[in-house]
Amino acid sequence: MSILPFLAGPTQRPYATPILVTSGQNGSSSTSATTYATFSNSVAFDSSETNNSVRMPMACAVNDLRVVLATAPGSGKSWTITLRVNNANTSLSTVISDLNTSGTATGAVSVAAGDTVTWSLVPAGTPAALTSGISISCVLTATSGGQTAMFGGNSSTMGATAAARYCGLANGVWDATEANSSVIVPVSGRFRRLHVNLNGGPGSGTSYTFTLYKNGSSTDLAATISGTSTTGEDTADFVAVAAGDTVSLQASPTGAVLDRNCRFSLVFEPDQPGYSFTCARLASPSTTVDNYGRWGLQSASPGTSATDVLKGVSPGAFTVSRFYVALQAAPSSGKSRVSYLYRNGSNSALTTTIADSATSASDLTNSVAISAGDTLFLKTTPSGTPSATTYLKGSLVFYTT
Repeated sequence: MSILPFLAGPTQRPYATPILVTSGQNGSSSTSATTYATFSNSVAFDSSETNNSVRMPMACAVNDLRVVLATAPGSGKSWTITLRVNNANTSLSTVISDLNTSGTATGAVSVAAGDTVTWSLVPAGTPAALTSGISISCVLTATSGGQTAMFGGNSSTMGATAAARYCGLANGVWDATEANSSVIVPVSGRFRRLHVNLNGGPGSGTSYTFTLYKNGSSTDLAATISGTSTTGEDTADFVAVAAGDTVSLQASPTGAVLDRNCRFSLVFEPDQPGYSFTCARLASPSTTVDNYGRWGLQSASPGTSATDVLKGVSPGAFTVSRFYVALQAAPSSGKSRVSYLYRNGSNSALTTTIADSATSASDLTNSVAISAGDTLFLKTTPSGTPSATTYLKGSLVFYTT
C-alpha cells in the first residue's frame, strides 16, 4: 500500500519491496461493468478510472500479483483483475472464477516515474458482489537506489474547502486533526518526489497546496495545484526522517476551491537499502474485545474477529520487524492495550504493550519471517477496559530475505 538517495558504491542496486494493497472495502464494485481500484489504499471502487488513478513516483517493475476475494464469484462466473498503466491494460493480470477466492500472476511490468496506475476489476457472468472487499498485493522492484513508493488518498473528496485537512500514508481518510491521520515511520530515511493528482482542478483563481508534515510541522516538500490543473509535484526537495517520526500530507485551500478527490505518492529512501514499510490505523478500537485491522489501509470499523475484515496478503517472502504502535489516549492506570502482528491466524513474536499513562510502544528486537500468501493483520487486545481512544495506529518494516 511503500528508499535511499542514490547511494554511491556497491550498495546501489535494485531491491524488491513489498507493497500491500487493499481496495474496495465498501463493496461498491459493479457486477456487470468494469470498475477501478487505486493502486494502493482505496476504500471504494469507482466507475471512473480518473477518480482512482495515482502517479507512480519512481521508475520500477511491478510483479508478483496476488489477489484474494472475500466472496467467490460463483459457478460459471469470474473476476479479472488487471494492472493498468496510463489507462491501458498490461500483462499483469489474473482471473478468479467459480468457487475460487484467490489468484496470482507472475511476470513484470515496467512503470516509469509519473505514469498513472490503477487496477481494473472486470466481471463476467454477474459474479457475487464484493461486499466485503478485495485484497491486492504486489512487489515493486525499483530501477535504482533501493527506493520504494508510498501512496495515500482515496476516492472520496477531501472536504478541505474551508480549512486544511490531513491524510496519512497508506491511509484513505482526510481529517481536520493532523495527529489523527499521521503515520509512524519505523526506519530512518528520506521522503522525496511528491506527486499529487486530483479528479478535477481547484477552480479559477483558487489552489490547493499539499505539504508533507513531519512530527506535526510543515516541511519543504510541497506541491501546489491551481485553477484547472489537476496535477502537482515536487521533485527537488527531500525530507529526512528518523525512526519513530510521524508524517502526514496536508491539503490547504486558497480561495473558494472545489472539493476534489485526491491521490498522492512519494518515494521513500531508507538508510537501510531494501527496506519498505506499511502502516495500519484502527479507528476507535474496542475497550472490551479484540480488534483487527488491515495493513495498508485505515480500518474505519475495525473487525472483532479475523474474518470480519479482509486480510492483507504477503506478495512474497520477506522478513518483518520494527513494530511501532501509538494511541491517541493512554489506557489509564492499571489498564493496557497489547498489539500484535497477527499472521496466519495466530499472534506472532512481534508485540507491544501500551499501559497506564503511556501512548506508544515499539518492538525493535523481534522479527518474523513471512512467506508468499501469508495473511497479516494488526491485532489489538484491551486489558482492564482501557480508556477510549480515537485511534490505534501501527507500522512495521518489510525487507527482503
